[in-house]
Amino acid sequence: MMKKIVVVLLIFILILGMNQKVQAQTSILQKILEDLEELVKPEKNQISLKDQIQIFQKIIDLSLNEVKDLKIKILALENLDPSTTKFLEEKIFELNEVIKYYEDQKEEIEKNKDEIDERSFKILVQEFKAWREKKYLPLIEEVSNFLLIHQIKTIEKIALNRYQKIKNDLEKLKKKNLKGIDKLLEELEKAGRSINEALQINERAIRIFWGIEILTQTSTTSSMATSSFEEVMIIKDLVQKSLNKIKEAYEIFIEMSKQVRGLLF
Repeated sequence: MMKKIVVVLLIFILILGMNQKVQAQTSILQKILEDLEELVKPEKNQISLKDQIQIFQKIIDLSLNEVKDLKIKILALENLDPSTTKFLEEKIFELNEVIKYYEDQKEEIEKNKDEIDERSFKILVQEFKAWREKKYLPLIEEVSNFLLIHQIKTIEKIALNRYQKIKNDLEKLKKKNLKGIDKLLEELEKAGRSINEALQINERAIRIFWGIEILTQTSTTSSMATSSFEEVMIIKDLVQKSLNKIKEAYEIFIEMSKQVRGLLF
């Protein structure tokens, strides 16, 4: 029984960790964008050009680490269907192009940093910011959303297996006429409903991601970019809601494990 409690706790910790990763990823992106915005502000003339270049180099390093990390996560995926494999091969090709761009930028700045003046540096930063917004951010959001959805599916499968295992164990205990099992089965059904809700929520995120469900724009004046941004945020919100439902289920599992221990010992 103690082994089962440990397993449930480990999965619960995994869910909490994934929640933190979602937030951390958003924080990294936000930090890069904030730093870029700061560099293109006119009042940044009060900071020396040398310091501005160093900040920009750090932005490139952070961006480079970000995209390499995404590529590693994609390459680690296994047991994918052919259409998903083809999709990810295309994304890896695009990520490789991004990595090359960042590395070229890094090399170019390092080679010419003593010759860069304020005007050329400002143009460089503005071009980098425009490229990132147009080319990279849509790519990273698409890949990140895919990874989130994929991870949620894995966690949901584990939760379903755990639900079925607990149900089988409780039914065995019920046959032994152990008191309190009916109440535990009722609690288990609450967990089951949370898992089913998580499955439904994530299924909608999947439909939106693959374009099976088309979102209506909130405004007739919305641009394609705005529509794409709204889609990204909706998928992230759905993934978070799905994760919260799984978390609810595991909170019930943990409480049930304590109650079963009380019945047995």
